[in-house]
Order: sequence, then structure tokens, then C-alpha cells
Amino acid sequence: MIQSAYKDGVGFCLPSTLYVFESEKDFFDLRTFVYPQMIMIRIKKLIFILLIGDGFLTKNYLNEDLLSNFRKKLLLEEKVNEKFPLHLYALSEIMALRMCIPKTPSFVYSNKEIMNMSLLTGVSNPEEYYKVDEELIEKTRNEILVDLGVKIK
Repeated sequence: MIQSAYKDGVGFCLPSTLYVFESEKDFFDLRTFVYPQMIMIRIKKLIFILLIGDGFLTKNYLNEDLLSNFRKKLLLEEKVNEKFPLHLYALSEIMALRMCIPKTPSFVYSNKEIMNMSLLTGVSNPEEYYKVDEELIEKTRNEILVDLGVKIK
């Protein structure tokens, strides 16, 4: 669907979540992932993490106060530990969240438009039904960090 959307010219309307983080360190890094469909690019002191076609599901879980606190925590850790890979921790946390959300993005797609159906639900208690498993997120995040070459203590 994503390839067709870009071919048809509506791909830039694909409901995707973008996170931006700042770092004290200045360098370049680029990581791309097929599953989940993500791109992380670090340019100088800015880190961009794009979840392609997630239907804004990730933003639905990690937003406002949670995101602000997460950014502060990362910056604080980077100040305390000069070797702290802020961009990889941000990436692994967001990737783990995306992989552990108990809902799949849903779209109605034609060659002229994309309609996001991802946030719609028919259950009476969506907060409980679609609740993420925090232990699973932690386990998944740690596995991702190891795959990225980050040692966990």
C-alpha cells in the first residue's frame, strides 16, 4: 500500500508519526527499518524518528506529558553519561512501543486519497482493551538495544 500510495502521488498524506529530539552531541546517523516501517536520522543535534504509516497510533500512546518527560530524561542521562547514545535509546523506546501496540494501523486507500481508520474502535472499553504491556515494551526495547549494539547494565 505504501509503495502504491507514493506511486499514485498521495503517499505524503500517509498517516505517519514524527518525533523530534534534541541532543547535546553533534554528529550524523541514519537507520532504516522494514519492520516496523521506520526511519531514524540524526543530523547534527537533531534526531528525527518517523514511523511510516502507523496511523498515528504511536502518537496516541506517546504524547504531551509522557513525551516531554521522556525527552527530559534522555537529555539528563546524556549530561550525566557522555557516552550515552540518546538517539538509539529514543529509537528503541519508540520502536518497542510501536511493536507492542495491540492494534494494527487500518486505512481505506484509493488512488486519490488515504483515509485513516486506525483510531476507530468498536469496543466499549478501548483504554483497557488497547492497553500496552509495559513489561513487554521493556523486554522488546532491551532486545532492540542489544541488536543496535548498545550494552545494557
